[in-house]
Amino acid sequence: MKKVIKKKVEETNGATNEMSKAPTSIKKKIKHEMLKHDVTMETEGLTGVVDVDDLTSIHIGNIEGEVLTIVEQLNKVGFLKSLAEREAKKSKLKLEVYSAEFSKNLRREAAMNSNYFTIDGDRVKLTENSAKEALILDPTYQKLAKERIDDETNFEMSSILYWSVSEKSKKLDRLTYRSQE
Repeated sequence: MKKVIKKKVEETNGATNEMSKAPTSIKKKIKHEMLKHDVTMETEGLTGVVDVDDLTSIHIGNIEGEVLTIVEQLNKVGFLKSLAEREAKKSKLKLEVYSAEFSKNLRREAAMNSNYFTIDGDRVKLTENSAKEALILDPTYQKLAKERIDDETNFEMSSILYWSVSEKSKKLDRLTYRSQE
């Protein structure tokens, strides 16, 4: 199943919805929706929904337009990639901090109860495996782990998109170089 990253465009200065009629000086906001994060960027002269397949394809009938806009596209996708990477790192840190706090509290409880802690009403001896199992069964840990998976997926998707636009840029460079010979 193919996942599509969609970008919604919100007009800020009342421009038309057709790209060809939009003056380049009018600013638009592009809202990027990955799995759960919204990113707002501003661009000039772009309206409508941006399709990822369309973004990464080379339109031979409009090579001049492709060559003129590829750098801007690459910069925007690079920006999205860096934001997705930041979110992935933040969720990793949040999960690690929660794990450390959980383990610290478990050790404290065990220290006060002859090396035993209570989980789901059962008294359990503190071992490395029992502490790990208790952490994995914790609902907050599970929620944070799922958020981390989503954030890592977002980062990987944005990395793939960046690579695709970068490859498009390289191909356009080769096409324009050949046409100059």
